[in-house]
Amino acid sequence: MKQSLFRTVAIAGALFSASLGAFAQSYPTKTVTIVAPFSPGGSADGIARVIARELG
Repeated sequence: MKQSLFRTVAIAGALFSASLGAFAQSYPTKTVTIVAPFSPGGSADGIARVIARELG
């Protein structure tokens, strides 16, 4: 019982400490360029425009 609890706490601590680096990033740090490889007016272009609007 104690060994199982210790193992669970150790795994949770390792996962938590591994994820701390993700919080330090500030994305994006420069302009993001989206390339839609198809002609304007198609579905890929529409989706790219919606995503670009959400990114700011």
